[in-house]
Amino acid sequence: SQHKANQKRLNIEKVFKQSMMNDDLLKAEFDNYKPTNKNLLEAKQILQKYAANFKPDKPKSLLLQGSYGIGKSHLAMSVVREVKKKGYTALFLDVTELVKAYRNTYNKNVAMTEKELDQMIRDVDLLVIDDYGTTV
Repeated sequence: SQHKANQKRLNIEKVFKQSMMNDDLLKAEFDNYKPTNKNLLEAKQILQKYAANFKPDKPKSLLLQGSYGIGKSHLAMSVVREVKKKGYTALFLDVTELVKAYRNTYNKNVAMTEKELDQMIRDVDLLVIDDYGTTV
C-alpha cells in the first residue's frame, strides 16, 4: 500500500539523514548536469533511461566509474531524485556514512540492530553507494 511505502521511506530517511551530502549534490538533477564530452553525454542519457524505466521487480545494477570530478555522484543523485518522484524508495549513501551506520548498531544508545539495518537496506527499491570522500 501507499501508506506502507511512505512509512518505509520515512524510516529510511530517519536513519540516514544524508548529512554527509554536500550542497551541490542536494541540488543535483539531470537538468543541471552539463556533460563536457561525448562519453559523459552518453552516460547521462543511459542514466536518464535507467531512471525512466526503473522497476524494482526487474532490478538492474549500474557501476559508474571514471576520474574524479566528472559528475558521477551528480548523475547518481539525479537517478535517485527521479526514482523517488515515481514513488519508490531510494537511498544515496556515501561509503563512509554506511560504515558509520553499521558502527552505530554497536552503540547501546542506538535502538537499531545490525539485522534491522540490513533489512532496511534490503527493503530499499534503489540503493546508490557512492565512494565520495572514502576514508574507511
